[in-house]
Amino acid sequence: MEAARVSAVRGHQVTLFEKSYRLGGKLKYSSKRILKTADDELIRWYEIQLEKLKVEICLDELAIPEKIAAINPDILFIAQGAEARQVTFPGNDSDKVTNALDVITDKTYVGPRCIAIGGGLSGCEAALHLAMHRHKMIIVDSSPDILSAGIPLAPANKQMLRDLLAFYRSEIITSARLKAVTEDGAMIEANGQERLIPVHHVMIAVGFEPAPSLFKELRHNYPQVYQLGDSQAVKNIRAAIGAANEVAGRV
Repeated sequence: MEAARVSAVRGHQVTLFEKSYRLGGKLKYSSKRILKTADDELIRWYEIQLEKLKVEICLDELAIPEKIAAINPDILFIAQGAEARQVTFPGNDSDKVTNALDVITDKTYVGPRCIAIGGGLSGCEAALHLAMHRHKMIIVDSSPDILSAGIPLAPANKQMLRDLLAFYRSEIITSARLKAVTEDGAMIEANGQERLIPVHHVMIAVGFEPAPSLFKELRHNYPQVYQLGDSQAVKNIRAAIGAANEVAGRV
């Protein structure tokens, strides 16, 4: 969205493809979280700006090579985002297993007692979202502390998230890993000992990785091809917008 906005401001004729029903990428899902409702205001601001700038927006339309070739652009920005990192374990095909994104978007119903595998930002925010809706949450992370992996958080934000998890009585188990999911719950290993935690659901939240991208396939097909956002490397909102602004502002 930022690359399209800046390009249009600079006088380019811009077409923006979006494979889902609305602009915003994963931001439109994070805006459903109790603490991130302002994210939706950012998306709405972009929608208004792009409309004013007469950017052609193609919603529910996947940008396949043939469609791109029909436009034959001078400049191509590829920003296909990130997808949830996958993990394999015994029982990962169980109906008990879901992921943070499906929980946040209400795609998956989660029972009253849930364990989050992954204590990074996505895992903790999704766990807090459920805890604030009266679910009993247990967060399990392989690191010695939660919120220690991934993009560093501002200290105030990190402390606020810790305090809220404590306030809503979320249990935190560190230096532990998921061994298996059974009919009875989640088997974890902590401090060299196995422990079965009875839960209704197991929410996998071990972060994101760049989604498969058209960049390698198309990078030599057009005069200028750039990869942006999480498609290039997983970033936070500010870093993604800043990088897009810089690239679009100089081409």
